[in-house]
Amino acid sequence: MQSLQSWLKANRALLGNAMSLIGTTGVSSVMGFAFWWVAARYFPRSEVGFASASISAMMFLGAMAKFGVGAWLIGQLSRQPEKTKSLMLTGAMVNGVLGLIFGTLFALIAPLTSADFAILHNPLNLILFAIGVAVCAIAFVMDEAVIGLLRGDVQLARNIFFAASKLLLLFVAGAMASGLTGLGIYILWFCCEIASLAFLLRLPAMRDGSAFRLDLDLLRGLGKGAVTHHMTNLAFDSPKTLMPVLVTMLLSADTNASFYVAWMIIGFVVLLPAALTSVLYAVGAAQPELLRQKMRTTLLGSVLTASTAFIGIMLTADLVLGLFGSDYARQAAPVLRLLTFAAFPLIIKFHYLAINRIYDRLTDSIPVLLIGVALELSLAILGARLGGLIGLSAGWVLANYLQVVFMLRPVINAYRVGNLALKMGN
Repeated sequence: MQSLQSWLKANRALLGNAMSLIGTTGVSSVMGFAFWWVAARYFPRSEVGFASASISAMMFLGAMAKFGVGAWLIGQLSRQPEKTKSLMLTGAMVNGVLGLIFGTLFALIAPLTSADFAILHNPLNLILFAIGVAVCAIAFVMDEAVIGLLRGDVQLARNIFFAASKLLLLFVAGAMASGLTGLGIYILWFCCEIASLAFLLRLPAMRDGSAFRLDLDLLRGLGKGAVTHHMTNLAFDSPKTLMPVLVTMLLSADTNASFYVAWMIIGFVVLLPAALTSVLYAVGAAQPELLRQKMRTTLLGSVLTASTAFIGIMLTADLVLGLFGSDYARQAAPVLRLLTFAAFPLIIKFHYLAINRIYDRLTDSIPVLLIGVALELSLAILGARLGGLIGLSAGWVLANYLQVVFMLRPVINAYRVGNLALKMGN
């Protein structure tokens, strides 16, 4: 009993924030499931497909607009807690501006690649799409900053409000037969995101009475770290957010409606390992000598979660997807079962990235991650050309297993030997 108490005390920071992230993951996934269930029940498949593709594009561009600031802030906030307000405000400004730029560029280019995005030709729709990307970028970086402060409870509260409010408003719109379009669903989404950012005021540093000031030193200091983190985010985040966009462009918005439901469920499976490794980075950056001990916790939790989810999905895929309608179940059930095989290599990928972030070795990892993203996107596109939706899914899964060849050794070294192995290299 005493050893268990000692272990819990030693891992209190890791487990506390992990539980908050688990709660965020659970709430977001359950309510996200309900959100798209309501959308599938009340709105045409083509509108659901456009909305999910647009929201995926928003999340992809928002992640790209982070420009590495979020991951960089996790380290900076632990070292300079007295500058919390300035650091967070400056990060939000940088990401918001970049989000507007990226959102505008996408809205100009997307209609040229697919007729399903033609609605973005309208100037007002273009502006609304760009605003959504900016809001998403700010929310992403603020969530990462909160984790850096080890205040997962604030992130949990924000995401509960965000998930609940958008679900409630969508249900009301559907029940009232409002005729909400796919773009309308997109606008509803980012408006609720804006409202949820008010929860940041729960941070003592954000309500200490001092004036909000931009930290120009932070802007000048982003340079090298920003480029490195941005390249890492570009390679790491692109596939998971671009896949629904690819389905829409290569196949159709109607097909994407089914794919997105399966993709959302897989996202739930892998978000827990991703959350655990995010906390691993936050704690490991401050105490790298404890990396091996912390990895035992995150690896065990990730493997147990993935194994349980794998068995559950294999047994219940048709039943779960049938809740959205027979068309969704028929088209997405085999896709969901296939995508679930990627959960295991993704555990290695998440830990690989966390290890390289802890020891500031992202520059060394960028070529590996770029090879990975090239494999995922190219094999998915090739699969779509050869075998439609099933082919696209199979190509993506295969690409994830191929990446393990490059990532497994440093993860094993970190687990077996810890700090020494990483200092000596792969």
